[in-house]
Amino acid sequence: MASIAALSVTVMAVSYNQGNGLPFAVALAIALIVGAVCGLINGLLITRFKELFPMIITLATQTIYRGIAYVILKDQSSGGFPGWFSKSLGYGKVGGIPIMLICLLAVFPFFFVWLHRTASGRRIFATGTNITTARYSGLQTDRIKVLLFTLNGILAALGGIFLSARTGSVKYTIGSGYEMQAIAIAVLGGASTAGGKGSVIGVLLSLVLMTCLKNGLMLDFNDSFVLNMSIGVLLIAVVLIPNIIAMVQKKRNVIRQRKETAAPSH
Repeated sequence: MASIAALSVTVMAVSYNQGNGLPFAVALAIALIVGAVCGLINGLLITRFKELFPMIITLATQTIYRGIAYVILKDQSSGGFPGWFSKSLGYGKVGGIPIMLICLLAVFPFFFVWLHRTASGRRIFATGTNITTARYSGLQTDRIKVLLFTLNGILAALGGIFLSARTGSVKYTIGSGYEMQAIAIAVLGGASTAGGKGSVIGVLLSLVLMTCLKNGLMLDFNDSFVLNMSIGVLLIAVVLIPNIIAMVQKKRNVIRQRKETAAPSH
């Protein structure tokens, strides 16, 4: 996600070229197109080379996308965006509520209805739950995966646009380290790393919790390493606790079954 965001806004900044290139609206559209293309490439690689684990492919493309951003900008930064860009998307407020937050909250109802209340949303969960069963049920699982990866790329580019509006400039390192935070938010929100399980409301609550954690740690320590370490510990805890609970429950079930088997029959 973060590398797609970095490459998208890098192309946006170079296309705009501090007002000497394309119109800024066109540059914004190009950023979204770049994000869609990056996500599409991920989806096609994952669906065409099924013997490769998706995590390996996305780790590889992560390096490639950020590497391309570095080749374009080198170690320089690019900015000079229109004044309204930072004032509205970056720091603008409506009724005291940041526009960035309003846009975020506006997206969640759409995804809630789509994923939890429509047939296409159920197809997505079915693909993640058991892809073999989904295929035998007639679902176009490869098409669903490509669609989701493409959508993910568009949203990553959109996130990069908001981030660049906040910072006022673009560098190839923009968004570095956000991958771990995204994974932690998803897992903490109830999404299963094995697929087929997740909740939009859970992700929203997880996002609020993660934001509070980040702000609190930065106020107390003002150290990004402490923040990353805390997120790593939280991620491990979130993954381990359900497994430990499942192991304990399984052990109790085994003990109960043994007792029932050993009990004398009347």
